[in-house]
Amino acid sequence: MTRTLLRAAALSSALALVLALAPTSSGDDAVKEDEATRAKKRAAALAANEEGVALAKKGELEKALSKLAEALAVLPDEPTIRANSAKVHVAVGQARVDERKFPEAAKEFRIASELVPDELEYAHLEGSALAQGGADKDAVAVFERVLSKKEDRLPTLVALAQTLYRLGRNKDAIAFWEKARKLAPEDKEIAAELEKARKEESVEGTLMEDLGAPHFTIKFDGQADPGLGRLVGRALEDAYRDVGYDLGRYPQGEVAVVVYPKKAFSAVTGSHGWVAALYDGKIRIPAEGLEKADAREVRRVLSHEYTHALIRSIAGTTVPAWLHEGIAQLEEGRTRADARTTLKGADLPALEDLQKSFAGDSDQKRVRARYAAAFDFVASLSEKRGKTAISELLDRLGKNEKLDESVQSVFGSSLSSLYDDWKTSAGR
Repeated sequence: MTRTLLRAAALSSALALVLALAPTSSGDDAVKEDEATRAKKRAAALAANEEGVALAKKGELEKALSKLAEALAVLPDEPTIRANSAKVHVAVGQARVDERKFPEAAKEFRIASELVPDELEYAHLEGSALAQGGADKDAVAVFERVLSKKEDRLPTLVALAQTLYRLGRNKDAIAFWEKARKLAPEDKEIAAELEKARKEESVEGTLMEDLGAPHFTIKFDGQADPGLGRLVGRALEDAYRDVGYDLGRYPQGEVAVVVYPKKAFSAVTGSHGWVAALYDGKIRIPAEGLEKADAREVRRVLSHEYTHALIRSIAGTTVPAWLHEGIAQLEEGRTRADARTTLKGADLPALEDLQKSFAGDSDQKRVRARYAAAFDFVASLSEKRGKTAISELLDRLGKNEKLDESVQSVFGSSLSSLYDDWKTSAGR
């Protein structure tokens, strides 16, 4: 076919396409019809918005989102509909936070933030949910984005400082706490956190960081013992695998670990001499004697501390000390025979005396009895229904169930009755 014929064929095809797309009615009629259609769709969208708002007020959030999505599909740029949709996504996100479903909560807050970008609280909530779920590195990026829009936003400055601190980035955390301190000079909590971070950085700033453990950031004195970081890392990764298997959780993110040189452990933490290690958001371990200790002893200590970290990630900060310490000792491999030897002839503590942290108790003999009682009681519960029952108990606490209700549901008896039964058996 010649070029002339090809050009003619192309023109003929284009003309056919134009004719096919052309309206059959007059231009004025088409405009009127379009206006009428648009008006009808807009009215339907506004009605769907009103229905969505009504459903949200009744607490039917999923149905509300469905209706609001209908409205947005027609009027995606309507500010009122976007604002209403964002508020419902935030309400859903808050519900997910209450259920400790933090990734799902972060997603809801992110959608809300995208709908109303100028509402910085929504992005802040996303960062908070990520941080609560252990995704601290992702949370840092979100908080930084908020501060790029409003650099003096106090709650975000504090949240970012806390997140950087948990990651072991003390120097960066201090910088943001200092900014927050200038904005709120009377805030005693900010002042205390800043002072604590500065005290820790005075030691940690001289330490090396080992990057060989994927689930932990480990600071240690590499000049004194280059292999110490790897020793700790291997033991913690084993704990991540084994304790995670027992409790059914393998959290995302990294746990900060500090191995303190010489006498710095007690100087920084203020702990009593009997404390072998501790977890307070970071795993803290004295290096003294660690490199010479039996590998099983190193693993025992670190499994204990990692268990505390995992319990917090599952159930938050309201777990009583007896349950925390009981599970941690169960995971470190303590035996009931050993605990019963410790308890023999000792006054068995009341359950109320086992609620708060043992770390502040300076009486080593009393502390040993408290640890042994917590362990033997939790071990007795584990033997009733297995370690899966302990996991179920933590999951329930993580969903904000009351302790007594959770224990009753899992073990079929009240907490006080179970403890009284244990005391009777332990006192024989």
